[in-house]
Amino acid sequence: MRGVVRILWGLAAVIAAAAALLVVFRGPVVGYFLRGSLERAGLEDPAFRVRDVGLGRLTLADLRAPAKGDDPAIDLQSVEATYDLRNLIEERSIKSIALGPGLLSVEIASDGTVSLSNLKIGGAGPARKGLTVGAISLKDVSYRLKAPQGAARGVLKGEIDFETGGALSLTARTEAFSSFGVTLKEWEQRATIELRSDGAASLAGEGAGSFVSAAAAFRGTKTRIEASGQSWRRGLAGDRNALSGQAVIGFETGPSPAAENPFLRALLSVRPQPSVAAFEAGGALRLAIDADVLTVDFGEGGTIRIKSDLGDELRIAAMDDGPDVFTSSKGRQSLAVGASLAGENLVGAVKLGAARERGADWTFKTD
Repeated sequence: MRGVVRILWGLAAVIAAAAALLVVFRGPVVGYFLRGSLERAGLEDPAFRVRDVGLGRLTLADLRAPAKGDDPAIDLQSVEATYDLRNLIEERSIKSIALGPGLLSVEIASDGTVSLSNLKIGGAGPARKGLTVGAISLKDVSYRLKAPQGAARGVLKGEIDFETGGALSLTARTEAFSSFGVTLKEWEQRATIELRSDGAASLAGEGAGSFVSAAAAFRGTKTRIEASGQSWRRGLAGDRNALSGQAVIGFETGPSPAAENPFLRALLSVRPQPSVAAFEAGGALRLAIDADVLTVDFGEGGTIRIKSDLGDELRIAAMDDGPDVFTSSKGRQSLAVGASLAGENLVGAVKLGAARERGADWTFKTD
């Protein structure tokens, strides 16, 4: 999400830079100078109509890049920039940019580079140097996102003012998207993001679909997420050290076939008859991050429960009721969980601890 917002800010900066020429050149030469400026900034073969240009406002219609072909990276019905002429020329600053309706196709490379047409923004550092955009407005801007982890598409709406904050709403849908060893399938997500003037940010959303990992596969999964953090301005500028906050993700799954969960079926199948046919799961993950320290626990309930259709249950919690399940700090990662089995014919428990230093293999300890 941060990469999409940063590329939008980069696009706004490109258009703002071109606007400095438009206040000098009028008439038929306006399009010529603007097209050259956009191409040099990274928009491939742009096409557009100049709807209005003046000392404080620039409006473009039907901006496409590239112009040829049926699949442009940028296809916006309207782009409007407002500015103070003196600040634009002397301080290279623009008041606001409004984008949409339209479509943007964004690609994220394995090194974190975000690309829109030929406009590229690295994984670290500000979107563009030497020019500032005060606010950006998105009016029903659809997006397509392509990354090594998969592809997604959705809609962005809202306004962000770099001084006063703002709010965004987004939808996302993916056929398959993988991250941290989990693949989301046929997943739909809705979320709202609020950015406050004091730098605090909050996110609330709901998701639904299926997820698959090496250990389990669950259908009919529903999630709820609430998150809060600080320093959203520094985060948008690419400062990874600015990230601090907390997120709670609650989840419940529908009945999922035992045939798709061989590990769970082997663990919970102790009766000769009847055999286990399905599993359901529920619980929560709570993540807290502060600079380079990440901790994970299982929320207020403290337990993730996986239950078979026969009533047997696998319970996973922090080892010895400790505070955290997973910790990552200064290159060291550690895992500490306890698992227990409960049911008519199931009794048992195990503890698992694991740790590794940066770049090294995991070492395990069981009890």
